[in-house]
Amino acid sequence: MAAPADAGPHEAVLKRGDAGAASHCDGAYREVAAFPNEPVGTVGAGDAFVAGYLAATLDDRSPAERLRQGSACGALACLNTGDWEGTPTRRDLSAFLDGTHPVVR
Repeated sequence: MAAPADAGPHEAVLKRGDAGAASHCDGAYREVAAFPNEPVGTVGAGDAFVAGYLAATLDDRSPAERLRQGSACGALACLNTGDWEGTPTRRDLSAFLDGTHPVVR
């Protein structure tokens, strides 16, 4: 079976909810684990993942860092009800990713 990138795209990303995320980019396959949490709601989590992934892309982050940031944004979105209320600030996202303190919403 051919990889999705063989059909034309140079990058393919798969969101898998609590199973993490994966990408095929620059000829390499990568996976990241999901951030464990107890969701309050999941509306907007996929959009948050994409926003985090694209922001990391614009910041010229590595493919693995893009996946990790997208997964973090998706996890943080699950800590609130609604579709945008859980959107993290860059400060919240940095704290969440480096583990210096938990983000409480």
